[in-house]
Amino acid sequence: MEQALAAVRILSVRVQGPLGVLGATVTLTTADGRVLGRRDLGSNIATGCSGPATVALAVREPATQLNVRWSDGLVRRWPVTLGADAPRMQVLTAERNGGQAP
Repeated sequence: MEQALAAVRILSVRVQGPLGVLGATVTLTTADGRVLGRRDLGSNIATGCSGPATVALAVREPATQLNVRWSDGLVRRWPVTLGADAPRMQVLTAERNGGQAP
């Protein structure tokens, strides 16, 4: 159990932008494109009610890419390094004008 917990890495992602944050999807993938974690922002798109625009993804396998899809369809990607040699916790701010287009 202790070895499994020692391998866990956490990525905290804050999604920002003037629009499309409510209903955005955050996905963490491996080098070969396998999805390790996914979080959706917002709980009620119809009324505009939502919690914080921050999600935390905890993984036990090396991850190399973070993908954010804002609810209006804009997609951006960021390289990440979540593996055995990486810090246990990392923080990334995903802005609409940052990252790479697909």
